[in-house]
Amino acid sequence: MKYILTSLIVLLQFMIFAQTQTAEMNKLLHRKAELERSISYYQKELQEVKVKIENLKNTKPVPEIVTTSGQKIVATTGDNGAVFRMSPSSQGAEIMRIPANTTIYVHHEHQGMYFKTTYYGKEGWVNYTSIASHPEIDAMIQKPKANTSTTRIVTVDEKDPKYQRLKKIYGREKAVKMINKELWKGMSHGQVKETLGKPISQTRKETPKGLEEEWKYANRTLIFLNGTLFSW
Repeated sequence: MKYILTSLIVLLQFMIFAQTQTAEMNKLLHRKAELERSISYYQKELQEVKVKIENLKNTKPVPEIVTTSGQKIVATTGDNGAVFRMSPSSQGAEIMRIPANTTIYVHHEHQGMYFKTTYYGKEGWVNYTSIASHPEIDAMIQKPKANTSTTRIVTVDEKDPKYQRLKKIYGREKAVKMINKELWKGMSHGQVKETLGKPISQTRKETPKGLEEEWKYANRTLIFLNGTLFSW
């Protein structure tokens, strides 16, 4: 009797184990089927994404067509490319980086060293130094604006190396001002240093209008706002 009872217990345990194993197997088979369906779905989606990527790689942007003759100058960026900015300043927000030796369309409009530029339908500003040498653009940067300044033009030594260098970079009018230590609103840090030399001290602080910098010299104090001369 004891033997029979023991055998029944063993048989019952085996049946329970077998049922548990079967249930676990069914659960795993069901999960396997779900994963296979998911893999099949994502493989299909992955293939579609790969095709779209290849199509985009093989699709070249449509170049801008300049329809008005003389409206813009067709130029290229220099070997280091260019920073395309929202405003004509080194502090201007960066729109994007334009690769080296890339076609851009330069307007007949510039503020200081920054030229208004169109690149794939977007307008912004590019620094003159990042544009490959172009006779028409070079002539614009060296040509002073007519009837826009009340600066007293005085005689300078045309052979002065500093004057020649400043004239090449900023144009005759600004070069004369800088040689004669004259200031104007909107000057850059570099222009001020070329004009007055390095300040005795510098301080800077954030204001509601932006970054304000104070440069002190022996006989004057200059205020810069967002990188350009504001008052003195």
